[in-house]
Amino acid sequence: MINFLRSQFQVSFAWHKDQLVPSTDAAMRFFLMFWNLALFLHFAEDWNRPLLCLTAILFSLLSWGLRSLLTAWRLTTFASMAFCWYQFPIQANHMNYLTFANTSLFAMSFFIPLQQSRIYLRMIMYSLSSVYLWAGIHKLNSDFFNPPVSCATNMIGRFTKRYFDYKLNKELFQSNLPAIAAVTVELAISFLIPFRRTFLFATTLCIGLHAFLVPVGFVDFASVSMALFALAFLSEDILSENYKRHFMHLAHIYFWAQLAGGTFTGLMQFGLNARLTYFAQVFFWELFAGCILFFVYVTIRSRGSAWVAAPPASDPPLLLRAKVALFLPAILVFLFGSQNYLGLSTAGTFSMFSNLRTEGGSWNHLFIPESIKIFDFQEKLYYVKRISRKFRKENHDHPSPGYAMPEFEIFRLLRQWEKRGIKPDNFEVIPLFDRSQMFDIFSNSYFENDPFSDLQRKWLYFRKVQNLDEPNRCRW
Repeated sequence: MINFLRSQFQVSFAWHKDQLVPSTDAAMRFFLMFWNLALFLHFAEDWNRPLLCLTAILFSLLSWGLRSLLTAWRLTTFASMAFCWYQFPIQANHMNYLTFANTSLFAMSFFIPLQQSRIYLRMIMYSLSSVYLWAGIHKLNSDFFNPPVSCATNMIGRFTKRYFDYKLNKELFQSNLPAIAAVTVELAISFLIPFRRTFLFATTLCIGLHAFLVPVGFVDFASVSMALFALAFLSEDILSENYKRHFMHLAHIYFWAQLAGGTFTGLMQFGLNARLTYFAQVFFWELFAGCILFFVYVTIRSRGSAWVAAPPASDPPLLLRAKVALFLPAILVFLFGSQNYLGLSTAGTFSMFSNLRTEGGSWNHLFIPESIKIFDFQEKLYYVKRISRKFRKENHDHPSPGYAMPEFEIFRLLRQWEKRGIKPDNFEVIPLFDRSQMFDIFSNSYFENDPFSDLQRKWLYFRKVQNLDEPNRCRW
């Protein structure tokens, strides 16, 4: 078994005989490794679904364990795509991005040879640009620039509380400087990452951003970004040939460290070693990110021309269907991220930790006007007054006393409970559009017939809503 794995390892990361540059095959396999690592780390946060965790590990190993790159590519991207669409849209923000991206990666393999890795790189660059664009735009709201409730200040507080004296947050970060920095970096990444001549600068900003977010607790999305970096560094003329070889050695160490760290952190989350393995994950990510920044710095110094890559190689003309697969994810991600302002979904739309509020007639964005809202899914809110404690815990984010829920999510819950043959002893709500009444959901005939379609339930997903009379405090 060991000899078999060793032989597959050598095949997967073979070098060209006449140079030190890693082959395109190796570049694409490294990309798959990190891509699937993000999926695994997402499941391994709690390890409450061990089968999914083990499946994600298998995908990562198949990235280099299968002799045929095309087989590995189609198998892992299709499996990831199928699972993401099954969960969609009730999943994390980066998982929604992976849904669109995996769909395109799978489809592109039928129209574009994997050896043309630059085209696959362009698809990831364009679609990630849409993610960072909305991440920055969503934060341009009054509450994000309100230090006591801002997620920017909250992130600084989580970082300083975990690693330093908590007073650092009170003394140094009660200003809008963290908010301005966060928006500037995310928008800069969005505008710079799609273009070859600015990609290196955007990469540096992106690594710096995740170097801060990973210690706070977001390792999984960092692996999505690292997949992009691995594909770019190995298939493009960004790093020197010698540094590409060093990069691959470090990438091996990082990959196995994260795989082991995620496994042990999940399995021993209630033990004394969970914190230690988590810090090991953070340490190896920071070490890997620091080495990449060093490679980039040396490459720029050796060229004498900052942020300018070599002239792009000419790619053969693309078929129309290949162009659709190339640009469709960026378009879908852009449309998906715009839902908050159109009156559609508010959860999973890359508005994580943005303080954005568009529900119930409350609107805090500084530049996008409320007049563009054309749907009313966010308007009918019900304040949860009382519900059985068992059902608060069982349903994670919904429902919770002290918060409001859109009518759409109440019907989703009722449908789920009906399928499972359960219901809470009481579920009392107050409609915020008519606060004069309070009633139990199960005694109100209005909630007997679900007005929403299966297609709407497959696309829409809403967060619980805080008190509309108070600032929108930081949460996912």
